[in-house]
Amino acid sequence: MYGTATATLAATVTKSGGFGFIGGGFDFTSSSSQLSTLEKELLKARELLGLKALPEQDSNEREFDSLPIGVGFLTFHNDDPSGLIPLIRRHRPVAVWLFAPAGDQHTRLIKEIKSAGCEWNLKIFVQIGSVHTAVEAINDGADVIVVQGSDAGGHQFANNSSIITLLPEVVDAIQNSQKEIFILAAGGIMDGRGIAAALALGASGVVMGTRFAATVESEASRATKSVLVSTKDGGVSTAKSVVHDALQGRGDLWPLKYDGRAVICDPYKDVLAGAMPVEQASARQKKATSESDTSGMVVWAGAGIGLIQDIRNAGEVVEQSRLEAIRVLNLLSKF
Repeated sequence: MYGTATATLAATVTKSGGFGFIGGGFDFTSSSSQLSTLEKELLKARELLGLKALPEQDSNEREFDSLPIGVGFLTFHNDDPSGLIPLIRRHRPVAVWLFAPAGDQHTRLIKEIKSAGCEWNLKIFVQIGSVHTAVEAINDGADVIVVQGSDAGGHQFANNSSIITLLPEVVDAIQNSQKEIFILAAGGIMDGRGIAAALALGASGVVMGTRFAATVESEASRATKSVLVSTKDGGVSTAKSVVHDALQGRGDLWPLKYDGRAVICDPYKDVLAGAMPVEQASARQKKATSESDTSGMVVWAGAGIGLIQDIRNAGEVVEQSRLEAIRVLNLLSKF
């Protein structure tokens, strides 16, 4: 959710009793403009949460609050944390989320990030899409495994399954490892019913991406939010494909083992039907986006999109989802 989940959304979720993340991008080298943007968002989050301001760069002060939000990074481009480590030490986020390695980047990254954050017990979240990648993440030192099923919006493993089958198998594999690992479920969860189902499958909690993209605090455009609310029957209105990236002109950005789920738009239909080459469809998509033409835009969204009825405050989504999950679980306990 890079560009969508910023300080305002993350801080609101955390203040409401959830745990917010800021999308940090995929370049965490010392010259990264993405990290410069992230630093501004972290400073804003500290202010929104009413925390003490950071000490000056040359100060010897060490007693200041850690930041009760997380930052997330895509890791397929490099494992050079030269820009990331100083930022983590300065801002003290309590969690770092990693996803999409092209090779063994996480082996080095997790070790160095955890070492940088050991003073305030920083936790590492790793998003996975199979039992094999879950075991790899555990061996690399992850504290939290985010089990992402195929119903998820945005990018994911091209070969995966829904959390209905994937989550219980990952739970069993982690229990067999005899390590204390927390498990979160992600993929198509939009309300308390989905939360209750994930908890029944063995998760400790859930991740909700698409639902929070459709909130007041989200940085998604007005046109994007309109699509998120108006699209129904998400199982057939969205599709997992690398074509979505090609339409956005970044077909070479992601390794082939990842694709993404988005709402099916007209340029996508034209490419699949062979009625238009990708280059022409991409230009059409770009024009549609600039003009807020929702019929031609790529909008990343999970298969549960049909459950989104309106644009609400993020805090309200947290609270209502929690209460609905409790209601459903109490109802099930009577059987």
